[in-house]
Amino acid sequence: MRRAACGAQGKKVTVETRDNAPDMLRRRRPPLPIAALCALVALTFGFDRTVSADVFPGDTWEMRAPADLGLDAAGLDAFSAMVGGRGCVARSGYMVHTWGDQALSADVSSAAKPWYTHFLFQAIENGLLASVDDYAVDHEPCLDDINAALGFKDRQITFRHLANQTSTYGVSELPGDAFDYNDFQMALFWDTLFLKVQGATYANVDATVLHPFTETMQFQDASTFLAFGLNDRQGRLALSVRDFARFGLLYANEGQWNGSQLLDPAWVALATTDPLPASLPTTSAVAAEMCPGQRSIGGGLNQSPHMGSYSWLWWVNGVDLDGGRLWPDAPVDAYGAFGHWGSRVLFVIPSLDLVVSFNDSGFDSIATTNQAWAILLDAILPTCNASAPATADLGNHDVTNCLRRVSVPDGVTVAADVAGRNCRRTESAADQYFYFDVDDAFAFEGNLPAVNVTIEFHDASPGNIELQYDAMGEGAAAITQSAGSVELTGTETWIQHTFTVYDAFFGNRQSGGADLRFHHTLTTLHVDNVRIHDALGLPVPTLSQWGIIVMALLLQIVGTVVLGNRYRTLPA
Repeated sequence: MRRAACGAQGKKVTVETRDNAPDMLRRRRPPLPIAALCALVALTFGFDRTVSADVFPGDTWEMRAPADLGLDAAGLDAFSAMVGGRGCVARSGYMVHTWGDQALSADVSSAAKPWYTHFLFQAIENGLLASVDDYAVDHEPCLDDINAALGFKDRQITFRHLANQTSTYGVSELPGDAFDYNDFQMALFWDTLFLKVQGATYANVDATVLHPFTETMQFQDASTFLAFGLNDRQGRLALSVRDFARFGLLYANEGQWNGSQLLDPAWVALATTDPLPASLPTTSAVAAEMCPGQRSIGGGLNQSPHMGSYSWLWWVNGVDLDGGRLWPDAPVDAYGAFGHWGSRVLFVIPSLDLVVSFNDSGFDSIATTNQAWAILLDAILPTCNASAPATADLGNHDVTNCLRRVSVPDGVTVAADVAGRNCRRTESAADQYFYFDVDDAFAFEGNLPAVNVTIEFHDASPGNIELQYDAMGEGAAAITQSAGSVELTGTETWIQHTFTVYDAFFGNRQSGGADLRFHHTLTTLHVDNVRIHDALGLPVPTLSQWGIIVMALLLQIVGTVVLGNRYRTLPA
């Protein structure tokens, strides 16, 4: 088993330690039959926990040691070494890791695009546009006159199309019928939004539109929409990595910044959770007429597929036509702004309170960035708030409290998506188990013998699932004691089942140091959630279960006499 610091995942937590608790709680648990009764009420003494208010940087970021925010410093070093260039990692509003020149302001290329949708939403909030479905031709008249042979198709372009790269501007399809990652379209979008709708000019766009926004968030360094000067690819954004992280923190906090709602949370949710359907085709790239003198903001037509992961110019962890995630090793709620194939990045993981920003990394593929996310996530230290149930929400990245999935040769699992859920499944027919380790802070060597264990699984085909747990006693039978099984009938639905245990030992005696495992007779088992409840609310024991309890208590007494007291104080 692994010990872990108590605390809510991703939040700054102050915990009253056992050393500061009343003497009654600091004493060693009694090694007598009364221990089982004590276990029934032990978790009524919860930790005094105070979660801090949301934290935001002021004129500068406040630095915190990685360990203070549940991160491993060596793991962060490995992450930044792989990324290279310059960058930073922030968690819960604090800066925890930096590398390279933090103040250097430079072009972020296509990672600027989510800023365009931000200002689109802001224009709607300010009454400059009625909705994302307003027609662009009402502000850019040239769209009224081009492509007569195609039925003047560009008259139908809306800001929704432009903000999702489905306008098909410059190619032959009708607006909305295809995806075209297209920098002529991006220039049209930027010019229409900032020059026509916002009423700015190239010369004053920073002063009138950009800087009022960045000053509200107290950007530390220079920022501009003229990264290459007044006459070159206007709209390209230059800023520092630490200021880009502020933009990510704004979205991680649903548009709220230090008490002010800078953007409606509904816009934030739309922007970061509404990817194009995987079935939407990519353009055939047959060229069509564009406005006279149409400029590009940097690139050409048809530069990338969307892979079911493009949402209002953000990249999200969506699912492609083959059912694969864009970043298999990242949480499902992750999203980011990406430029130059991943060398210039803002990455946000709301569920982990993480914001990452870097530039000039040298990355050139989705696979490379996914490898970086795996290293980053390995730097997250396990947490255990022992006053709450032990839980494991399984998926691309497990979200856990006091319960860790263990991978051993007969229990290898992989992330999967089934029936609308991100979960994990057994990798092959040889993998007949899901293994789990219960943290010492929650239960250890019989100090919490009576628990409920709940599993949520997909009922894909007939078979059964059996809970086998590390029970009190010696020998192989005790280490894999059965708590019974649940029958599956193939309803193709998610089902929740609770097993009741009265003699849990949880001494990490199963394979890989696990305390319990689920054995199955299926071809493949999909599991989403596992939860270990405290002793409260257990069913009244049956006669046979009372026999188990009595036997367990006798074993405790014998073990105490022969081996000495094995109960220990829960860690802080």
